[in-house]
Amino acid sequence: MVWHGLVDSDRLHRYYGYLADKYSRQETRLSWSCVGLSSGAVVTVLSDHPLWAATLAALVALLNGWLVIAKLSKRALSSASRQQRFGELQLEWEKLWSDLSAMEDDAVRQRWKELSNRANTITEYSSVELSLDQRLRKRSEEEAYSVRSIQHSVKSAA
Repeated sequence: MVWHGLVDSDRLHRYYGYLADKYSRQETRLSWSCVGLSSGAVVTVLSDHPLWAATLAALVALLNGWLVIAKLSKRALSSASRQQRFGELQLEWEKLWSDLSAMEDDAVRQRWKELSNRANTITEYSSVELSLDQRLRKRSEEEAYSVRSIQHSVKSAA
């Protein structure tokens, strides 16, 4: 029960970090594409190629529209905020894990419930919609289980 909470907070910490990075990189690529296409449109207008100028201008407009509609920077910020909050929560799960042997069962259950409720609160509200990225979800899950399993075996062996 506590182990799963610990691993889950680690997984979600990793996932939202990867997601924030993904959205940030997408926004950067789209922004630089707009700059490049805008420059190309200006050069094309100056060199008297109206069809190319119109095409490049339309592409710039589409990319700028996508940047506004996709809200990539808001998604990146929301993901980074969740990552930070899960990082803080992860420390509390680690403390609970390390204190298990010294705690009464009822106290463990109560603390588990508190931490689980906080995890639910972190994921339930966002000002922007965050889509689930299956590849990042799987990567985060595999890394979290691998790292936590190694840490657990090292602690058990020590």
